[in-house]
Amino acid sequence: MDEDDSAPTLKAPRITPELLRALAAKKNVASAADAEAAATRPVPAVPPVLAPPWARDALPTLDMTAPVEYDEVVPLRPGAPRPPQAPPPPVAPAPRRPVAAPVAPAEPPPISPMTLASAHDMAATPAHSIGEEEEEDMANVQWEYCRVQLDSGSYGQKQTIGRLPYFVRITIDYYGADVVPPTAIGEDTDQIERPNRLWGQVLGLLGLANWEMVNLYTGPVKDLALVNVMAYFKRPVIAGRRVNEPRIAV
Repeated sequence: MDEDDSAPTLKAPRITPELLRALAAKKNVASAADAEAAATRPVPAVPPVLAPPWARDALPTLDMTAPVEYDEVVPLRPGAPRPPQAPPPPVAPAPRRPVAAPVAPAEPPPISPMTLASAHDMAATPAHSIGEEEEEDMANVQWEYCRVQLDSGSYGQKQTIGRLPYFVRITIDYYGADVVPPTAIGEDTDQIERPNRLWGQVLGLLGLANWEMVNLYTGPVKDLALVNVMAYFKRPVIAGRRVNEPRIAV
């Protein structure tokens, strides 16, 4: 197409005194000389920014005169075949880890007839806990028993003439294969706490004779002293030992 000569063109205006006066009146400049000086004043040059000396060698240099190579761009038309492309480079496969050889299971040791017999005995014997074995042992034990009774108090005023005011009576009855008479321990005393001491001595001697307390019944207490107490004991039977041996004596 040819260019149209009638089209408007843009041209730079000429600086005339009339233009300077108009600019001074528009920009509120004091005089046309100031406007002309402002229009013709040179623009100060901006100093370039320089890198510090220690970084000048580290900064890359750009050669603006070297030619720049661009890849050729081929526009594609509708229906046009695509240009051939280079195949991607082959990728090497990752190395495979070595697989350990399977380990054969160890052969079990040979089973002897004695092993079979012991395994059969263990299977035929029921499992017992320690508590059940102790209960069976306790059930097979024969026991012998005894009863200890304390009776203490003070005599009446008529009975204290010529005697001590307090009495202590301890009776031990035995129950077992032997028939033995009971053991009686008694005394008169003027000490109100004597029943407590005598009762403690008898219990200690029974413990030394392997008697085990089963039950204890306490009665009333008078003036901080025992009045009526009854206790039951047991111990295993030993062949050749009588039920009242060893004898309890205080």
